[in-house]
Amino acid sequence: MNVTELLNDLAIGELSNLSMAEGNTILPAKVPQIIKYANEGLLRLYTKFLLKENDLILETRVGTTYYHLLKRFAYSQYDESNPPAEWDMPYIMDLGKEPFKEDVIKVLGVYDFNGVAVPLNDTEQRRSVFTPQALMLQVPNPRDGETLSVQYQAKHDVIPVTDYSDIVITLPEVLRSALNAYIASKVYMHMNTAETTAKGQEHSIIYEVLCQDAIDMD
Repeated sequence: MNVTELLNDLAIGELSNLSMAEGNTILPAKVPQIIKYANEGLLRLYTKFLLKENDLILETRVGTTYYHLLKRFAYSQYDESNPPAEWDMPYIMDLGKEPFKEDVIKVLGVYDFNGVAVPLNDTEQRRSVFTPQALMLQVPNPRDGETLSVQYQAKHDVIPVTDYSDIVITLPEVLRSALNAYIASKVYMHMNTAETTAKGQEHSIIYEVLCQDAIDMD
């Protein structure tokens, strides 16, 4: 589905009793709020479920043991006219047409240049690498020019608040209602009345039930 379809679904469904819905559309002034909650809901769902995997190539160097999985350390961000300090040089080897989006949720696995799995968070293994933080890879014994392939659980692309009509939301059909329920819970909870808070909690419970159903049905 695209963002317009999501807004229409909410207007005739979960948010149909609110003034922000008019017919089968959400009032333009309220769209940024809905998109904000949609982005939050997608992040929660993509964290709870492994819906997208991605990978990056990381180039190690002697003297650097901590590698931050942040966009500013990607080669696509390197500016020859204004190079960073030597200790701040890029090491994420992305391509210009496919730049690293800083979309890491969790590192799932690490592989060497031969495609052999490197032990992850295993203190008993000498070759092990570690994830002391969600967006950091620790390589205790780095070598100059060695490449590591980092496979990770990835986020959904952020939906912009403008020019959103053709943006596709990639979500399994079984979780569409969960996203709607999450958005509705946030809308109602932030209206700050006893009645709307109760309605928000109701939608929050629906969200949790739908997620659990998806887990139970595998």
